[in-house]
Amino acid sequence: MSDPTNVSFDLQASQKTAQATQQAAESGQLTKEMERGLTAEQKAALEKTLKEREGQLKQHKELNDAFNAGMAAMGDKQYDQAVQSLTKASEIGPTELAVWANLADAYMKLASTKTGAEFDANAQKGLDSYSKAIELKPEDAATHNNYALALVQPEGSRGPGRADQGRAARPNHAGKNYYNLGAVLTNANQSDAAVDAFQKANRRRSELR
Repeated sequence: MSDPTNVSFDLQASQKTAQATQQAAESGQLTKEMERGLTAEQKAALEKTLKEREGQLKQHKELNDAFNAGMAAMGDKQYDQAVQSLTKASEIGPTELAVWANLADAYMKLASTKTGAEFDANAQKGLDSYSKAIELKPEDAATHNNYALALVQPEGSRGPGRADQGRAARPNHAGKNYYNLGAVLTNANQSDAAVDAFQKANRRRSELR
């Protein structure tokens, strides 16, 4: 076997490359000084990383702006605007529990100002948003509780407002919604209330046959 081959290794150059990478990542910019000591491959990889980081920061800002706008509108009881802003936030950050939970709340508050078909449409979107939030975090007790309350929300403040005219009791949704309510209450270990909801579901389904 031949003698070992010496491999040239410039520790100072390696440290300089690492330092340039870190500085570029922190600042989001790659200066000419930082480029020194980088190979073409290293420069291309770093530029790609910086571009991805820039996109992530932009997306994060857009998500925060939309969410904050939605929450501000909720505080002002501008529920239409809250729904619009939080819907935008849900499109930017589709895996954010807080976004879906608050979007559901916004829809239910908007529904409370409506009656008839408008109540139904907004309330259903609220229930769908709660379902998405539960899908993202099934163990979240607060979301389950709010979902159960939404299922029995009375029709809008301009309507009769009787408890038996709540969303769960409307004929075209009754069986399914009472069943969903029973499932939610079962998960919350509220057995007696869950049994009552399941019984109502069975009665409503029988009535529609």
